Amino acid sequence: MTNGVERLFSLILKLVVAVTPRRLLGSLSWHVGQYILQWQNFAPGLRKNTWFERLLLGAAAHPWRFLLGAATLWACVIASLLALAARCLLPLELWNKSDLPTYFGTAWSVQATVVALIYPLVISFVAFLLQRRATAKVALTAFLLETGVKPSGASSFALLVLMTLQYLALPWMSIQQVQAAMVGNVVWLAINLFLTGWFLARTAEYLQDERRVQTLQWLTQCITLPREVRTYAMGLALQNAQKQGWVPETNLSDEGANPKVLLFPMGEGRPVINRLFSTPKVLGDVHFKLLGWAVTRWMHAPRSPHGGHPLLEFPCTPDNPSEKHVLCRVRDADSPDMFARVAIQGAYRFMRPAVSAMPFTSVEVMEELGHEAASQIELGREPGFRQALDVLVEVHTGLLRAARFRLGDGSLDSVCMLRDPYGWGSQVMCREWMEPYRTIAEAAV
Repeated sequence: MTNGVERLFSLILKLVVAVTPRRLLGSLSWHVGQYILQWQNFAPGLRKNTWFERLLLGAAAHPWRFLLGAATLWACVIASLLALAARCLLPLELWNKSDLPTYFGTAWSVQATVVALIYPLVISFVAFLLQRRATAKVALTAFLLETGVKPSGASSFALLVLMTLQYLALPWMSIQQVQAAMVGNVVWLAINLFLTGWFLARTAEYLQDERRVQTLQWLTQCITLPREVRTYAMGLALQNAQKQGWVPETNLSDEGANPKVLLFPMGEGRPVINRLFSTPKVLGDVHFKLLGWAVTRWMHAPRSPHGGHPLLEFPCTPDNPSEKHVLCRVRDADSPDMFARVAIQGAYRFMRPAVSAMPFTSVEVMEELGHEAASQIELGREPGFRQALDVLVEVHTGLLRAARFRLGDGSLDSVCMLRDPYGWGSQVMCREWMEPYRTIAEAAV
């Protein structure tokens, strides 16, 4: 009976949370979003993506969604043409059925040539040029994202398969259906040819050293840096929630029997609230209004004579994908009551790990650039070393400029001064960017 009532209250709370603005819930994502928005709006050195770059990056990270959108657009074009033809507003019987395979085969041949020749040859050629570099992994990933080869190649191949299936179904299709499908194919083919032209033009530019440096700066400033800033800011905001007054603060240095609350994974006590998932998920948000109410209720609850030092610990942290998450631990005290448990479970929201088109972090990009410079030292190539070091310095200075922004009072701040919330020693972000220079120094000694 108790479990049924708890599930009912949990369902009601989820519905209330779903329709309540995050600002009113005091959500972690809202506080972090405000900080990131302030940084991006007042950072003069931060490069921002254009709408077309956002489209290509999103398509590269989620190619199946991109293909689904393209197929939906293709179907809408065909349905619109058939609807207009049914109302006698558009003639679709201009050709004889015997002539259709000729026109159909022309579009199929063009798309097949693009898929079979252009993409394999160009990608193989670029991969051959980059394979001997120490930065081959980062450089090849940057090439794929810069040219948009994944969405353009997938779209071309999908249209080729779709037209092949249409060709096999020609005997069973009416003349109106075939001509409407051909118009949809031509629209999709035009988009694919545009993407192919973009791919070839960007490839020609990427072969120049200056363009490769600009591409690395674009990726580190527009993809990796915002992602890392969000991860750091979420961890730090969660740790400092008590100092900010979002969750009741307790004196952890007090050795008395007063209850204490900790928002940090220390492993103290027994787990009392768990969340299990079939696939790994990460912490996406924390609603501090609900969490603060549950903590207050636990602190004011009657104490059983356990003795010791009562502690309520919330060990869940961002950027930690797992199938099991411990939401709450309790030491030397009773677990939260039913209403507090429902509030704690409703306060935490989990989501699937975000898929990024750029799998490398800014530190990993700079480390590969540092290895490239170190390899040039070992080979005794001074011009190559100077060029590799210049690339590393340009990417580094670009990150420093992009991280700087102006606060509301006019003073300057930088997101690169954020500390690693759960790393050993809690180094600031910009300190980690200095590690590649140590590799170069060791190679030079």
